[in-house]
Amino acid sequence: MSRESCPTRSRGRCSIARGPGSPFWLIFAPLTRDVDADKLAEVLGILRAQCSATEFEELCAAMSVLAETNHRVKGLKDVVASVGSGRLVMQNWIFREGRKEGRKEGRLQGRLETLAHQFERRLGRPLTTPERQTLADRLAKLGAVRVGDVVLDRSPEELARWLAPRNEG
Repeated sequence: MSRESCPTRSRGRCSIARGPGSPFWLIFAPLTRDVDADKLAEVLGILRAQCSATEFEELCAAMSVLAETNHRVKGLKDVVASVGSGRLVMQNWIFREGRKEGRKEGRLQGRLETLAHQFERRLGRPLTTPERQTLADRLAKLGAVRVGDVVLDRSPEELARWLAPRNEG
């Protein structure tokens, strides 16, 4: 944004009061020097009036990202989220990748908890923190089937040795 396009520029930020006229520029409202929750809600009302429903959703998705980057004024992202449906955000490839990664981590954590419980039952005691870390490392390296075989096929004494952290160095 050039200085000419924002006559009220001060300390590197435009004022909400006189930003450029296109609805597109309104998404930058969370970054303006005089933004607060009420002013942002007002801008969202203007944006809704000037755009189709789809355009509004798209611009709200972008605005929510910008609102989150404003560390001076808290709660701006919540103001944007309160008017958008979130439908567009959930269709976004970044959201889908994050969800896929989250599910993968959740499955791994579930396997770890199940296997840890089985090891604890076989050992007759809770796992120590280093043993739990060894189990997590081995699960990531060997997979759940192989580690499951270990817990079923070995004696409690062998399991304790298998879980003992190795001094590598």
